[in-house]
Amino acid sequence: MLDTTAGTWDRVMETNLKSMFLCCKACVPHMKRQGQGAIVNLGSSHAQVGLPELLAYSVSKGGVSTLTRNLAGAHARDRIRVNCVNPGWVLTEKELAEREAAGQSSDWIRERGRSLPLGRLQTGQDAANAVLFLVSRYAEQITGQIVNVDGGKEVASMFDDSTGHAAKEVE
Repeated sequence: MLDTTAGTWDRVMETNLKSMFLCCKACVPHMKRQGQGAIVNLGSSHAQVGLPELLAYSVSKGGVSTLTRNLAGAHARDRIRVNCVNPGWVLTEKELAEREAAGQSSDWIRERGRSLPLGRLQTGQDAANAVLFLVSRYAEQITGQIVNVDGGKEVASMFDDSTGHAAKEVE
């Protein structure tokens, strides 16, 4: 926290939270006029489990979750559904290049993915698939939800090792 400047804090909140608020504020009147709508905000797994070096980022993404739930409650009667997708670690080519430049091999990065219950890091397509579902007619009874697309990271403590095998029950 002591390393986070007020300028950094403001910039991150502006980018991650205020921008989401302004987009929702612009969309809701149009959706009310058409009698329905679906908003999917993008959060992060850091909203639930932050890192000390990502304080402002984690707090801003937690704010996105809170914004989502409040808007869902406020506009459910308008038939406007509001949900949030929280991607986990999304492996991109840029991420791979940055990690390799920092001395972390692509094998090391892929091993991090193998340690997840579902066995790999997420892609942008994984998050996009969740968004597509949430805006579809198949999700017309879903609102106010935070959908974690994180390879099972949230349930990882249920597993006893990096193989993805469930821990044995203790008697």
